Amino acid sequence: ILPIVFKDKIEGAVKAEVNKSINAEVDWGEWSISLLRNFPNLSVEVNDIRVSNKAPFEGVDLARIGTFSATVDFWALLGDRITLKRIALDRPYIHVKVLEDGTANYDIAMPEDPDAPPAPEEEESTFDIGITEYTITNGHLIYDDVPLTFYLELGGLQHTGSGDFTQDLFTLRTSTQADTVNVIFDGIGYLKKAKADITAEIDMDLPNMKFTFKENEATVNQLVLGFDGWL
Repeated sequence: ILPIVFKDKIEGAVKAEVNKSINAEVDWGEWSISLLRNFPNLSVEVNDIRVSNKAPFEGVDLARIGTFSATVDFWALLGDRITLKRIALDRPYIHVKVLEDGTANYDIAMPEDPDAPPAPEEEESTFDIGITEYTITNGHLIYDDVPLTFYLELGGLQHTGSGDFTQDLFTLRTSTQADTVNVIFDGIGYLKKAKADITAEIDMDLPNMKFTFKENEATVNQLVLGFDGWL
């Protein structure tokens, strides 16, 4: 009952804090909290999210998301940790742009004040991302990197992934499809309105930030590719 009674106050406080802590304008429409949709877990749904960049990216929205939904372990809320179990993005439009000088519109964290007193040593986080599944439906992604002379556009993007992000070592299982893939590099168009279908299992070593390809297959139109190695 409390989230419903204090809904407006919660929303106002969250918006104020978010917009104060990043160099962008964040807004959203209707949102709801429910125990019935994924009982006994708690479901949160937020509609019409918009992250709009400030100078020098006026007029560019880093993200527009039709619906963001998340599933939270209800019983964990009664303890001292919050466990996020599932995330879903419906109709997300993501536009990443990097200018000639390397300035990127995704770098929206506020710069630290050099005159500010040193921050106290951080306590252990009380937030767990124990995701069993995350999904993207009907997404659209643009990556436009001017100094790299690279442009990537994915339309009709469908993506699912699962893995226990609370662990240092785990396997990330992913499936990705895109109805339209456009790739331009150094002025040359390599892919135009291609279709892509990718399934991949990746061993995630988070302490060393090492990601190893396991079973995987990528199909671009009729060309089938495989990946081996690590990043």
